[in-house]
Amino acid sequence: MKYFYSGTTNGAYIDALSPSIPEDAVEISKELYSELFTTVIDGTIGPGADGLPVLIPSVGPTDEELALRRRDRLLNVATVRMAPLQDAVDIGEATADEDAELTAWKRYRMLLNRIQQQDGFPQNIDWPAEPNELKNVDE
Repeated sequence: MKYFYSGTTNGAYIDALSPSIPEDAVEISKELYSELFTTVIDGTIGPGADGLPVLIPSVGPTDEELALRRRDRLLNVATVRMAPLQDAVDIGEATADEDAELTAWKRYRMLLNRIQQQDGFPQNIDWPAEPNELKNVDE
């Protein structure tokens, strides 16, 4: 059996199993075929400069991207928690506790938006604590 790789299709072919092989396909060794096309790899396969397949390692998100994703998730939670409190304020029916809770969520959201200004960003972030909206009924 012979093994081939086509940069045009970014596909591997075995002559005995493939009814047609692209014209640009180059013969590759069984070992390279096995390494790139029959195992789990961390990356993608693409054509190298010589037309042979090469492994292009996965590049994960940066520390900054991960931090900003977390910030955005937390901002979404804050926005959902704030909406009914803001509604109560807007229509003039907020209790003192609701007004205080809204202020706490606004402060939390402001601090989330400032994480990029921290000295250790993005590796060391002092994440703000989420406001405690669950109050003991007996208090």
